[in-house]
Amino acid sequence: MGFGFVIIKFSLFLQELAYWVEPDSGKTDQSSPVIGIVLVGIGIIIALLSYLRYRKISRQLNNKTFTNRTIFSLVLTIFLVITGILVFVWYLIPMLG
Repeated sequence: MGFGFVIIKFSLFLQELAYWVEPDSGKTDQSSPVIGIVLVGIGIIIALLSYLRYRKISRQLNNKTFTNRTIFSLVLTIFLVITGILVFVWYLIPMLG
């Protein structure tokens, strides 16, 4: 979610800056806000899934039937790392090129 908020705010800042530099250009990059919104949506889904997992584990602990399964944490970690790398590369490429 944090990535999404930062991307949305930064893209709005860049659009405002572009307007003040060249008011008649009419060019704006619309991909950044879309990426930001998608990341915020993914963050909401991850928060919901995490809460549901917490409830399940809490019940298991109370019933003394807890079994440790790390697949959810592993998949979530891999997804977040890949997303972070993609966002990093997405913003790094224009700076280099």
